Amino acid sequence: METRISSKGQITIPSEIRRQLKIHTGDALLVKAFGENHIIGRIEK
Repeated sequence: METRISSKGQITIPSEIRRQLKIHTGDALLVKAFGENHIIGRIEK
């Protein structure tokens, strides 16, 4: 998946991926950076 970061710093996750992960508006996503080029996220429910 490729996505973009908005001018406000928001990451857009495509709707197909959100449906697969059952992510809804307002859900928290814990994001960690690894080096300069990698991030990983976990849904906090």
